[in-house]
Amino acid sequence: MVAAWLFAVPACDTLSLMVHRIGRGRSAFAADREHLHHRLLDAGCSVNETVIIITTLTLLLGVLGTFMDQSGVPDYVSAAVALGTFLTYHLAVRRPHREAVRESE
Repeated sequence: MVAAWLFAVPACDTLSLMVHRIGRGRSAFAADREHLHHRLLDAGCSVNETVIIITTLTLLLGVLGTFMDQSGVPDYVSAAVALGTFLTYHLAVRRPHREAVRESE
């Protein structure tokens, strides 16, 4: 499970984006600028800031996974926390998009 936590940021980003695209009737593999790094750059972050933000998130989730593993937390609990992390990420990242779409209508 520790390895899964280390890949949580790109996995959450990719899965969230695929779910979002399918929900909008598009191919899950269509190209766009909705990945986390694009959103950060479009929000005004520099490339260095974007790298620092994503690296920090990755390290924090890696530490969380390592902590749960070393503490003897069962894998099913860690998987449930991972699912909760994904859902939180998906709702947090997609919410501003929905508001922006509403404003443009």
